[in-house]
Amino acid sequence: MIFYLFSFLSGFFEIGPMTMILGLEGVVPLFDVSREPARVWDAARGPAIPLALGAALCYQLGNLIPSPLKLSRRAAMVSAALSVAGFFFFAPWGNPGSPWILLPAVFFCSAAIQAVRGEIKSQVPQTRKRLVRIFGFGSGFFCSPRLAIAGAVILFTVIFWDFLRRRRSTKRPDLSSAGKRHIEFSSFRFGLLDRAMVFHQMHFFTYCYIIIIVARQIGGTWMAILVFLPGWFSYTLSENIYLKIAKGVSEKHNREEPGERKSCFPWQIFFVFGHSLLIVLLLGIYLASSLRIQILLWVLTGLGGTTVFCIKKLKDDWRGEPTVTGCGESQAVAENTGHIIGTLCCMFVCVTGVRLLYVFPLSAAFTGITIAMMLISIRRHKDILRRKG
Repeated sequence: MIFYLFSFLSGFFEIGPMTMILGLEGVVPLFDVSREPARVWDAARGPAIPLALGAALCYQLGNLIPSPLKLSRRAAMVSAALSVAGFFFFAPWGNPGSPWILLPAVFFCSAAIQAVRGEIKSQVPQTRKRLVRIFGFGSGFFCSPRLAIAGAVILFTVIFWDFLRRRRSTKRPDLSSAGKRHIEFSSFRFGLLDRAMVFHQMHFFTYCYIIIIVARQIGGTWMAILVFLPGWFSYTLSENIYLKIAKGVSEKHNREEPGERKSCFPWQIFFVFGHSLLIVLLLGIYLASSLRIQILLWVLTGLGGTTVFCIKKLKDDWRGEPTVTGCGESQAVAENTGHIIGTLCCMFVCVTGVRLLYVFPLSAAFTGITIAMMLISIRRHKDILRRKG
């Protein structure tokens, strides 16, 4: 139950501070996008946008916990308390204060959430976890200073309660007293698949926040929800389609070749297909002249992006090859690294003053590099098998 609460809060605080900052500037009046679709990507301008992306960046920096940084429960409590103070000083009563106060508050809030959430997530079904996060995303669009304070207070209360419960428990030792240090660095080493993961995450975070900002700035909160969330539903639910296909192929092979069991499914086929589809869709968004087509293509990107799960499958199948699969918590660190670099790329496009639409060919380029890294990983894996055989 705690994990689902923290998954909800993670989605809420990833989107909420962004929408609060954008709300300070107001919403650009909605114009006739059917007649002037090119203006959509030029209308969302203003000083609040880089600051909103700064809040998203601070959230992603907080995700460096628990990989590669680990916090004790006591340190997580301090982080949660600092987030409460930050949101309180932002705007508890009356008009909001300086949005700059939000940035450290978001960082400390994210760090506290991930310190606890990362410890207990291994046994939770992936689809259910993502659906709870999507609900948090949707709630984040209605975030207000008071709701942010309430969420941070709940976060601190739950961590404090769990801290006391663990101290009283003799079966489950308290992490805060497990060592002298309250902040520890976990060891890892990137493999080729981890490099593919970095570029995959870079491709998504280069444009995902732009989708929110543009939709909200030209149509308000509900338009942002109706545009952003379907892409996440597509991403979350389409993974099951690939898994069912893989199961059907494996069962058919086992019936036709009962004496020759296949050791592993070639997940790399799904991965290359999905990311090739992504390149087509992203370039389609850039080239399309209709906003409706652009929104449809954005929703369909989930069908390609979800194939990132194949990296984890390949790591399991190819374990024992550290140059390919990496060591330690390399995959989690690779994901977090890609989140941060991708968000920085998004901020760079915004502050340079070029059209926001340019994030899509940039994202397509990162996707192409992702495919290249996967192909290099496949070749290295085959070389290792050849030397062993």
